[in-house]
Amino acid sequence: ALHCGLQALQFPPPPISVDPLAEALEIAPLHTPQLVIEEAEKMGNCCALFIQAIHSGESYLYRVKKPERATLLLHREPSSWEWQVEEIGLRQNIGEVSARTENLIYYWIRQNKKMAQRLKTK
Repeated sequence: ALHCGLQALQFPPPPISVDPLAEALEIAPLHTPQLVIEEAEKMGNCCALFIQAIHSGESYLYRVKKPERATLLLHREPSSWEWQVEEIGLRQNIGEVSARTENLIYYWIRQNKKMAQRLKTK
């Protein structure tokens, strides 16, 4: 569909698994363009602008539900091919997420990197 100029109904798989998560963190990958559009409408942000970047594997979006409602944008660094936090935005991008939310997200990313490295060495 992408080769014909049409967008696929589903994105590639999320780059970072949401299983397992710390009990205090609840997030969900936005794995379809429709979910991204709904997120943009609910959160009053511009995350729908990243639909093409998600299709191409440059970015990925997650809905953060707990400990506070936010949208998480990951971006793949071209030099290292590792996924990095680009932005964690609250509703209408007003203010910043709490230190607790930020710490839990970075912990989740580190834990997934460690698990991936363990799998590579087996």
